[in-house]
Amino acid sequence: MYDIVFLSYHESNAEAHWDLVKSRFPRAVHVSGVKGIPQAHRAAAERCKTRYFWVIDADNIIADDFDFTFNWPRSDEHQDRVAVWKAHNNINGLEYGYGGIKLLPRRAVLNMPDSVVDFTTSISERFHPMDEVASTTVINASPFEAWKAGFRECVKLSSGIIKGGNNKENEDRLTVWKNKSLDVPNAEYCIQGSVQGARYGHAWQGCREELSYINNWEWLHEHFENYS
Repeated sequence: MYDIVFLSYHESNAEAHWDLVKSRFPRAVHVSGVKGIPQAHRAAAERCKTRYFWVIDADNIIADDFDFTFNWPRSDEHQDRVAVWKAHNNINGLEYGYGGIKLLPRRAVLNMPDSVVDFTTSISERFHPMDEVASTTVINASPFEAWKAGFRECVKLSSGIIKGGNNKENEDRLTVWKNKSLDVPNAEYCIQGSVQGARYGHAWQGCREELSYINNWEWLHEHFENYS
C-alpha cells in the first residue's frame, strides 16, 4: 500500500478534517505549514517511503467508500504516472479533478522545479483523471478561502496553463464557477473570485511569472483585500 499524506496550509477546517482522516487511516501523516505548493509537495514526498504516495488536501472530506487500496499494475510501477480522483465541489456542485485526492510519483515530485503554475498536471506526461468521486472539497470555510478557490481555479481555466486541458471543458467549468452556487455560506465570495480570476487569467495568458502568483498566499490575500 502506498503512503498517505494529509497536506495543509492554514485552512480553517484543516484540524477537523485531519481528525477524520487519522481516525480512518491511522498510517496517514500530516504535513503542515510549508510555504509554496511545489515545496509542500516535496516535503510530503520526503516523508514517504513508497514509490507513489497519496495526497489529501486539507479541505477534503473523503467519501465513506474510498479506501486507498488502489495500486498501479506492476508493469506500470516505474512509469511516473499521476492519478487524480474527482471531488464534489461543495459550492457549485461540479465534480472533476479540482481539489481531488491525488496519487503522485515520489521521485518525480522531488525533482519538480518551483516555477510550475499548475503543479499536478506538470509532474508527468502520464496523467490519469479517474472517474470515481472520492471526496468532497469544502472550500467555503471562510470568505478568503472561498474567494481564493474561485480565483486560482479560474485563472488556470481561462489562461490555458493546464497542461493537456480541454478548451470546451474549461469554458464550461468557467461558466459554472462564475455563475452557479449552492445555498452555502461564503458562496458569493467564490463567485467574485471566479469572475476576477477569469479576467486575470485572460489578461496574462502566456505570462508564466504573473500566472505563478496564484501560488503565493500573501499575494492572494492582498488581492482579496483590494478586490473585496
